[in-house]
Amino acid sequence: MLTNKLVNATHKDISFPYDKGVILTIPADGQLDLTMDQMDDFRNDKPGSEEVRNQLEYHGLFLLDGDRSYEEQAFTAIRHSISHKKNQYDAFVQRLRDSRIATGSPVTEEAMEEAVDRAGYITIQRDIDKLQKRIKVLEKVLEEKGPKGKVKETLDPRRTCFVTDPPREFPSETALELFLLDQEPDFVERHKTLQTGMLGEGAAHGS
Repeated sequence: MLTNKLVNATHKDISFPYDKGVILTIPADGQLDLTMDQMDDFRNDKPGSEEVRNQLEYHGLFLLDGDRSYEEQAFTAIRHSISHKKNQYDAFVQRLRDSRIATGSPVTEEAMEEAVDRAGYITIQRDIDKLQKRIKVLEKVLEEKGPKGKVKETLDPRRTCFVTDPPREFPSETALELFLLDQEPDFVERHKTLQTGMLGEGAAHGS
């Protein structure tokens, strides 16, 4: 069953253009509670739903389905995001290469990298690299646990970060693990120390 939670399975905050200047901000490894009207606009059978779906896929966002595991949904969302961004990146590089050949400009690897960086597309490549790291984590989890399971709605210390103020609960243990990938080592160590204190030695997430 679909919930009203719009989940961001990626490493960075997403500003999603919603309607008439309204921007929905979904934090990295977090979620945003939609109003009923907003949720209705994300239905697949709504006019223009294909464009909305493409935008969600590009950003690695999804409406949380309470009857499916977070890991399966995050894996699909991130895989879609990688695909969309890789197509965008590859298309730009091809246009750039064709343009430089047509004008007699150098197309060496160094010249191309500099042009890609200057155009700002290096950011997309970095996003792809980080998303691929997340895919590897999710693949491992799915191999071990399988895609079955449901999203738990109760507070769970195993999927809560106690270093943030206030403590931040994630949709699943894997979502917390993905969040910690981009944190400083001392942040991660403090989190594990606090979590171990609550769960006991050997029970904390990531141990």
